[in-house]
Amino acid sequence: MSITTNFLVLALAGLVLVAFPNLCRGGDPAQRHNLADDDECQPVGTLLPTQNHSCEDCCEAGLSYKTYRCSPPVVSGLGGGTKAIMTLNNFTEGGEGGDPSECDGEFHSNSERVVALSTGWYAEGKRCGDSIRIRAKGRSVLAKVVDECDSLHGYQPPCRPNIVDASQAVWDALRITGDDVGEYPIAWSHASGADPRGMPGGPRHTLWGSLVLLSNGLLFLI
Repeated sequence: MSITTNFLVLALAGLVLVAFPNLCRGGDPAQRHNLADDDECQPVGTLLPTQNHSCEDCCEAGLSYKTYRCSPPVVSGLGGGTKAIMTLNNFTEGGEGGDPSECDGEFHSNSERVVALSTGWYAEGKRCGDSIRIRAKGRSVLAKVVDECDSLHGYQPPCRPNIVDASQAVWDALRITGDDVGEYPIAWSHASGADPRGMPGGPRHTLWGSLVLLSNGLLFLI
């Protein structure tokens, strides 16, 4: 085949990979998605507190709380982002967050756009300092990962595996107010420039190349 024909074949192959990224993983994409929904991120244990604590939101003796090491797989922004529940946290000294943030050992004001991620997404601190984009109500905002929302233990009920615990500034930027404040469904993704490769729960697919339209009308895969 000529060089031009080779380029055209490569370009078409790249188009197939971009349009149908699941083909490289085998099986029917719809079936695989259903299996993931059923099987992913199961509890690893149960927290059974034996005594009550003084705080309003603390675990209660006699109740059981599921614990998780994992979080749902992360989806890229192009895929719509990762679905999550955003909760409200006070990262200031004396706030309900309690101790300083895990990532930097500091407290943060309510005017800072900062978040804590569930244990699986926090990935043992590998996402510390990352900027993530949070989308809700047709708006988006960038926030910095500074802490873990512990899904395994603590005197408060462990975080569910799909939590983005956000400061008041994040809620304000998304214009979520009134009775909606507290818990709200969102989607989040790594901000431009963040490199999620090698992290637990990282993106499922990688774009293998880019298609370029040349002046002579040919598609070229780079």
